[in-house]
Amino acid sequence: MIPLEKPLRLAVEADAHALADLVNFAGEGLPLHVWTGLAQDGEDAWRSVARDRLKRHERGKWS
Repeated sequence: MIPLEKPLRLAVEADAHALADLVNFAGEGLPLHVWTGLAQDGEDAWRSVARDRLKRHERGKWS
């Protein structure tokens, strides 16, 4: 693990929304396109898929 000095810190589950914004911005919209393809019928790609994937990644379960 990389040592971080204040004000830096590791991301936590509560950061998932901001991280989804950052990932989508850095990926120039491609991440949202992928998340939309992963969404189930009636599921919101942004709220459900993106944030849930980032929350799992924060817990060390990237999938």
